[in-house]
Amino acid sequence: MTNDKDTRKRYQSAMDAVHAPDELVQRIKQADADTKRAGRTRAKWIAAAAACLAAVTMITVVTAAFFGKGDSFVFKANAAEIGGEAYAEMAQVAPIGGESGGVADGDHTTHTYNVIVPFALYCDGRNIKSIRYTIQNAVFLFPYDSYAADYREQYPEQAAASDKVTEKVESEHKIESYIEKDKQYASYTVSFDDQNKTELKNYSDMQTYPICILARLSTEDPMREETKAAIAHLQSGGSIDESMNDFRVIYDEMFGKVTVTAEITYQDSTTDSVSLRFSCLSADQKNGFIIGAKTA
Repeated sequence: MTNDKDTRKRYQSAMDAVHAPDELVQRIKQADADTKRAGRTRAKWIAAAAACLAAVTMITVVTAAFFGKGDSFVFKANAAEIGGEAYAEMAQVAPIGGESGGVADGDHTTHTYNVIVPFALYCDGRNIKSIRYTIQNAVFLFPYDSYAADYREQYPEQAAASDKVTEKVESEHKIESYIEKDKQYASYTVSFDDQNKTELKNYSDMQTYPICILARLSTEDPMREETKAAIAHLQSGGSIDESMNDFRVIYDEMFGKVTVTAEITYQDSTTDSVSLRFSCLSADQKNGFIIGAKTA
């Protein structure tokens, strides 16, 4: 195996209320007044009463949806709701760590890229007991249980959050990584009350997050032509801004293959589930790489 020192050097550089419908209510009151003045039949009164009841029912239903007791869930990242077509920012700074290298076989060289990012999202809602996350095409890492164990005393809150994760299942598809080779996981469970809701406001928050994703991309994998061009350009050299854009394309390809399924268990033991997808949204020297998440 030969390490691509130039690529790694460029990589390191790149790292440096709901409202009642008043108008409808007033309309009903006016209809009542008109009925009294006109001496209309009782049937009109019944119609007005029915309309009023419908309005009250509608208010009750809408209010219950926001303030009621029904089961519900929504995923958030940095306080932004994850849903719809748009990606919400999950990791706002540069990836925690990365590796790149190449294996030469005659005239052919296989390039690989690994990267670690915080899995910084959480589930919000009502009557939720726990959430189980299962990942495909990547693995979960728990730094304070493995490569960052020596920092537990320095970051006790993050270490405590890591300890609250239960039912971790080791992955059968380990990713070759010098950072962490063994303690890689395919799924884990966390109780609703024990979730880590730390917002990533700076580089330190990201570096010390207790749950991460390790993903990998190899030039032996199927990929878009844009990604092949970015890899070729990265190997040929370029400015820091150009290298960052190349890595953005590579990371977008890499995380575009990753899926996380979240299974929500409510207090009555019923369940819901949702799939989460990821993308590298942007890259620049000021903000680093922005990893986004959305529901599939």
